[in-house]
Amino acid sequence: MLDNSDLLVCYVDSQLVYRYVNQPYADFWNLPKTEIIGRNIENLVSKEKAHITTDSAQQALQGTVVQLEQEVVVAGRQRFLHNKYQPDFDSEGNVAGFFLYCHEITSIKSAQGELERAQHGLDMAVQASQFGIWETDPARYDWFFTDHVEQLWGLKTGSLENSTRKFDSRIHPQDYPRILEVRRLIEQEKTDHTVQFRALTNTGYRWMQAATHSQFDEQGNLTRRTGSITEIDQIKADQIKSADEVEQRDLFLAMLSHELRNPMTAIYHAIYYAQETGELPESLTEIFDIIDRQSKQMTELMDDLLEVSRFNQEKGDFIFTQVDLGQTLEELVTDLATKGDPENQTIVLQPINGTFWVSADQDRLNQAIVNLLDHAKKYATEKGSIEISISRKDEKVTCSISDGRPGIPGEHQVDVFEQFIRDDHDAYRSIGRLSIDLFLARCIIRELGGNISIENEGLGKGSAFTFWLPYSTPIDKTINAEKAES
Repeated sequence: MLDNSDLLVCYVDSQLVYRYVNQPYADFWNLPKTEIIGRNIENLVSKEKAHITTDSAQQALQGTVVQLEQEVVVAGRQRFLHNKYQPDFDSEGNVAGFFLYCHEITSIKSAQGELERAQHGLDMAVQASQFGIWETDPARYDWFFTDHVEQLWGLKTGSLENSTRKFDSRIHPQDYPRILEVRRLIEQEKTDHTVQFRALTNTGYRWMQAATHSQFDEQGNLTRRTGSITEIDQIKADQIKSADEVEQRDLFLAMLSHELRNPMTAIYHAIYYAQETGELPESLTEIFDIIDRQSKQMTELMDDLLEVSRFNQEKGDFIFTQVDLGQTLEELVTDLATKGDPENQTIVLQPINGTFWVSADQDRLNQAIVNLLDHAKKYATEKGSIEISISRKDEKVTCSISDGRPGIPGEHQVDVFEQFIRDDHDAYRSIGRLSIDLFLARCIIRELGGNISIENEGLGKGSAFTFWLPYSTPIDKTINAEKAES
């Protein structure tokens, strides 16, 4: 019966000689039973492990039950056994030998080793990435933190005691309301959220980022919530430094633009006076025309820089009224037509049917459209045409301005709306102007609640700038006589 058991069983006498082995025991050592029976137990294991077997056997022969794990090498393979030495007493109470019961645990030890290696790898990864893990039990209010969170904050293990109260006490007072708001949103919306906050560590307050993921059953009940805490102190410091640098840059540009306005105004008036008096020598006429043209461009550039600084500092002033975008386009196109175009570029406004009401600041809206038209005129081919169309779909009023430019490579289509981007492509490098006009147009359109994009099929196929604004239901300005009287 013992031959059919998974247990390895043998009997050893007081001289440490095998007197019985079952078949699993013989199979384990890859030997026939006959080669094991009559053999000393010390001769079956390696010399470096023999003392463990001998010591355990001697204790068993003294009447002590011994249990231990033992590592052996069989046919060059490392294997593990859990051994139990059970003394065998004769009728007079003397130990005649002992039974050895062995259970092979090689697979268990292998799994434990893999688990320990994985845990060690996780610990190293967590420490290297400044990362901590937490979990909540829906049945309890407290959270469960791994040791990584305390290590991340430089605290002794057990300092937080898996308690939200102790966790909350380490959050910066100015950031705590944000934590409470995120917790409220998680409960109400049942969605994942990320929040940044400062936590008190062993080196002072440091910026952290916590992320959460929740699982719910079919009834919407919370079943599990896990999350992570990551240190982002250096990243946050770099962001704050970058924001300060941008703010300083914008202030400098605003001051520079403002200071340059006075000398540019003086130059402009001096040129105007010289041209109006008619006393300029003919040889200087062309030179003064160049100075006049460049002075106007400089003035426009300074005005644009001032606008950029206002938008970057969120100081753009908007007065919203109800505006008919179709009528606005008609008036702007008519005004441009009366001024004439020295480059013989034609602006074509597609027929407008009906009204297209939007809520906007009229002056700012005009500025955005003029910027788009000016930009289109810069890049339109000589004697080309610029087409404008307007339409309404659902709750959006859309305006498209198509020009005859060579087109923009796909990798540059997003960049054209960025601040201070130069047009360096061969097809229009000669212009060499900063694309502030598009940046300002995008800022204005977004402030009005819409957005702007560029559409083209690549070089040589033209392009179109399209912006949309929310449709605004027209207000009935007629007043009932009875209401007016009241």
